[in-house]
Amino acid sequence: MSFDVRKNRQINLQRVVKTLGISKVLELTGRQRSQVSDCAAGRRTIGEKLARSFETELGLEPGCLDLPLIEGEGLSIKPVGQRQVPLLSWLSVRSGRFDDPIDILTTDMKLSENAYALEITDIAMFPVFKPGDRVIIDPNIEPVPGDFVLAVSKDRDHAEAYFRKFRMQTQSSFCLVPLNADFPQIDGESVKVIGVMVEHRIYRK
Repeated sequence: MSFDVRKNRQINLQRVVKTLGISKVLELTGRQRSQVSDCAAGRRTIGEKLARSFETELGLEPGCLDLPLIEGEGLSIKPVGQRQVPLLSWLSVRSGRFDDPIDILTTDMKLSENAYALEITDIAMFPVFKPGDRVIIDPNIEPVPGDFVLAVSKDRDHAEAYFRKFRMQTQSSFCLVPLNADFPQIDGESVKVIGVMVEHRIYRK
């Protein structure tokens, strides 16, 4: 095996991770993050057996990781019927900038082009939503009672973003309800709902 083939495997796996997102690669392969990261970064050599295993687990054609290119003229590494959803930071959502994603998720759901994902970071929605879980938000869906929604405060000087349950109080007013009773309800007058959760992904450590 030549050095070039080893390098091709590393570069091609790196492209797969960048395209699908590390979380999806871990989900498909069932491997440890450290192993995938080390292989993609070139800290660990991808041998013949491991390369073929990666291809099988990721649904790639046998031998494609050995090739100089697996995009363009070669094999497309985007799964058929799936679309990519950017994982955004809470800071970018609060600011309204929607900056560059910190990861990419893939889904086979039919979503609007503006859909994005967030990672749960607090326990306001515990025990259903735990820190580390990820939710996909579609801003083109109007909320109905019982939906889990993303909202931002109307006070731009103290911008906050909230992931809560949507509850109608009257025909014209609503509130946002946490599942954890230690957190307060939020009056709908102080926030603007900017999206509805359409998918919940649970990640067990």
